[in-house]
Amino acid sequence: MDVVVPYKKDTIWQENELRHSLRSLEKNFLDLGKVYIIGDCPDWITRVFHIPFPDSYPNNKGANLISKLIEACKDPDISDDFLFLSDDQYMLFPMRSRDIVTYHISDLRGQRLDTGNPFWMECLINVRTAMIKEGLPCFNYEPHTPVILNKRKYWSTMINHKWEELLYPTLSLYFNTVLKTHLPMPDNYRARFNQDGINLDIIVGKQFLYHNDLGLSFPLQEEIKRLFPKKSRYEK
Repeated sequence: MDVVVPYKKDTIWQENELRHSLRSLEKNFLDLGKVYIIGDCPDWITRVFHIPFPDSYPNNKGANLISKLIEACKDPDISDDFLFLSDDQYMLFPMRSRDIVTYHISDLRGQRLDTGNPFWMECLINVRTAMIKEGLPCFNYEPHTPVILNKRKYWSTMINHKWEELLYPTLSLYFNTVLKTHLPMPDNYRARFNQDGINLDIIVGKQFLYHNDLGLSFPLQEEIKRLFPKKSRYEK
């Protein structure tokens, strides 16, 4: 299975997020096919397929990411089902594509969306509004873990919504539209580092590790380096 990594050089760790994410991919994804990086591509990268692509929406991060995934969907050389991986996501033990399950993290119908980051809240409100209007399930499918997307279904889902005009997250419209069964994320699926000071012990027994910029503390950087010390084939 091919892997698509949308990428923009706005790293806070000298591109080590992408470096170690690719190391985890090579080490642990047993169904690994070709790797495509869409957007920017660091100079130290090799043996990947690079598709240059601009960020055309300066005030809409979600639209920039969606547009890169749609670009992947248009490429006939990318496998029909591909793994969408972000540079802040890491595979923690060997797995096949069948082991990567799509989980939701909340039911938007019963979730308060008037607190938190205003940009993110507006994204989720727009998903909830669209899904209720269409009579579809209304879950938050932004798990910050690798997920498998189908090119035809993702593209056709997104062109039916005004993603270039409204604020939408990357995945929730798609998975609420195409999935027949909706499963909540179990506690042992991911280790989430979204703020400083989180104990590294939460990594034990998890399938994936995810962090944002706030959570990428020096101790976590050192732990990621310890987990994935060996250079991958994608590094010069």
